Amino acid sequence: MNIPHLVVWKLLTTYDLWPLWGPSIVDVDVKGESLIKGHKGKVKTFFRIWVPFEITAVVENYSWSWNVGPIRATEHLVQEEDDGSSNVKFLIPVWAFPYYIICWLALRRIEKLGLCMVNP
Repeated sequence: MNIPHLVVWKLLTTYDLWPLWGPSIVDVDVKGESLIKGHKGKVKTFFRIWVPFEITAVVENYSWSWNVGPIRATEHLVQEEDDGSSNVKFLIPVWAFPYYIICWLALRRIEKLGLCMVNP
């Protein structure tokens, strides 16, 4: 993505922005604004069901992962390229392979939102 690394990181780690780029998320309920390891909250899915989550790992400006309910979910990675742009990846557990299409849609949304943030 030709979007600055820190812009993409902010999109991925700002709870209020999750519904804008995450096709499976309609709303987020969590205390605190900064995504940190151990944070717990709940997300409202596109099925309109609230599901608890916990942030299980954070490497600042690089990656974060979470459990949704009792299940290990996606890991989100943002690598800064030499030109300052971003390379975003989602690591999906093998059992969740069908979730690939949701992540593909999320990447498209992240790109559009990032461009809007850079070029308002």
